[in-house]
Amino acid sequence: MKSCENNTNSTLIRPEYSDAELGETYGHYEYLKLPVDQVVVLPQVRGSENHAQVELTQSIKSTGRLLNPVDIALMSRDQLLSHLDFINSIWNTNADIDDFGEPNNGIFPVLIAGHSRLKSIKALQRDDGQPKGIVAKIHNIASSADFLSLQLAENTYNNIKPERRAMAIVEMFQYGFDKNAEIDDISHWSSNADFIRKNGNNISEEMLRDGIALTKLSPQVRDFVFAGKLYYGAAVEIGKNADTIMDYTKHRLGESADIHDIDKAYNFELAILINNLIESRKNSKGSLKRAISIIRQKTSYMKDIVNPPNPENYQMTMISTILDAPNIQRREYLADIRNEYQDAIKRLKSQPVSSIIECLKLNSAITGEDLSDEIDEAQKAYKSLVGKTVINSILKQ
Repeated sequence: MKSCENNTNSTLIRPEYSDAELGETYGHYEYLKLPVDQVVVLPQVRGSENHAQVELTQSIKSTGRLLNPVDIALMSRDQLLSHLDFINSIWNTNADIDDFGEPNNGIFPVLIAGHSRLKSIKALQRDDGQPKGIVAKIHNIASSADFLSLQLAENTYNNIKPERRAMAIVEMFQYGFDKNAEIDDISHWSSNADFIRKNGNNISEEMLRDGIALTKLSPQVRDFVFAGKLYYGAAVEIGKNADTIMDYTKHRLGESADIHDIDKAYNFELAILINNLIESRKNSKGSLKRAISIIRQKTSYMKDIVNPPNPENYQMTMISTILDAPNIQRREYLADIRNEYQDAIKRLKSQPVSSIIECLKLNSAITGEDLSDEIDEAQKAYKSLVGKTVINSILKQ
C-alpha cells in the first residue's frame, strides 16, 4: 500500500481480508437510518434534562458527530404489546402501543441502548425545528427474553448508571420467574441465587435487591433519580421503606380514609422527604450516607407512630387525637402535611436557579399540585441571570 505520509492528496486504502484469513468473525450487524421520532423508548426509563445531557447535546451539535450508533430491536405489534404489558406490570407505568405512532411496515424499532444519545438528537431537532435522523444498530430478537438479555448485557458490562443497570437486572429477574414465559430452562430461576448464578459474575445479590426496591417507587419518584436530583442509593432506601411510609399515611388518615386521600397524602410524604434530601445536598455534608440517615430517621419515627414502643405513654399523649372524630383527625393531618410541603417548596428557592425549575416540575408531577406560578417566577429569574452573565462577559472583553 502506498504511503500517505506527507501527502495530503493521497487517499487511504481500506485493507481487505478474505474469509479464509479471518476465520470465524464477530461483530457483524446490520444498520438502519431512521427518523428519531420513530424510535420507541420504553416508559420505565424517563427523566428530565440534566447537566451531563446538556453537555452531550452541545458536543454533538458542535462536532456534528455521533461516535456510536444507538442499539435497537425490531418488534412486531404483538411482540411490543406483550412486552409493554410486562413492563407496565413491573414499573407501574401505563404505556399504550398507540403512544408510539404508526409503525413503518408494521415494525417497531425499540431502543435497547443509547437513551442519552437519542435524547440529544431529539433536543437538536426541537431547537432548530428541522427533522433529524439517527443510525441504529439492529439486534435480531425472537421474544422478550432475547430483548431483556441484550438489555441486561448492555447495562451490566458497559459504564451505565446504576439505576439503569438495576432496572435491566430486575426486569430479567422478574421475567425468569414467570413460568408462562416462552423461554428455555436456562432462563428460568427459582431464587435470587439461582438467577445470579445463571447470569454471570457481574450481578450481585445487592444489585438485585436494590432493583427490586426501585419497583416500589412510582415513575414520578424515579424521575428525580434520572434527573440527577436524588441519589440512586437514596431512592433505593425510600423503596425499601415504601411500605412503612404507606402504613404511616393510612394510620394518620384513619380507617375510613378513601383511596384518593391516601394517594394524595402518600405522595406529599414522599415529596417532602425528597425535597429535604435535595436541600441536604446544598453543602459538602450532603452525601449519600447523610441522605440515607435522613430517610432512616424519618421512617423510624413513622414506625414508632404506627407501632409505639411504649403503648401506655403513647395512649396518654395521643388521647385527644383518639377521641377526635376520624374526619377531624384526617382533615388536620392533610392540612398539616400540605403546609409542610409548601414550606419545603419555599426552601427549594435556595437552590441554584436552573435547578429550581426542574425540581418544581418534578414536584408538580409527583403531587399533582399546580406550581405554574412558582415555575414562571423561577424561569424569569433564570432568564435575568443568563442576561446578566452575557452582559458581564461582553464587558470583560
